[in-house]
Amino acid sequence: MNFSFLTGLVIGCMLGAMIHCYLQKFTGNRREMERYKEKKNEWDLLFNNYSLFMNQLKNDINEPMYANIREFFVVDKTAIMNSSIPRLRYDLIEEIMPALHQLEALGYIQKLPNDSLLYKMEDDFVTRLKAMREVNLFAV
Repeated sequence: MNFSFLTGLVIGCMLGAMIHCYLQKFTGNRREMERYKEKKNEWDLLFNNYSLFMNQLKNDINEPMYANIREFFVVDKTAIMNSSIPRLRYDLIEEIMPALHQLEALGYIQKLPNDSLLYKMEDDFVTRLKAMREVNLFAV
């Protein structure tokens, strides 16, 4: 084999690998940006469609007293609930059930196996709610 042929082959392979990596990085960033935009749109829709419940949840999460609470339950206004673990409580109203289903479908909350409507909030959901408070503080 000729030396120039081998040199061209090696350089061609290296160049092909570098171009392949660059294209993967470029298309990967575009996909991440599209996912971020989708998540932002879903987030905005949640606050537009279920503003009462979402704002109440955001305000409760941002209260210093409730800083470490990650679970909540939804019950009728007249129901009495006891819990050994501190949890938030929301009254069962018309707007809450579709909001809960949407939050669960998006992966922000998870229904715990129980007889009642008991939910656990995911950490990224809580982080996003807390970040909204910080953004709102600067906007004032």
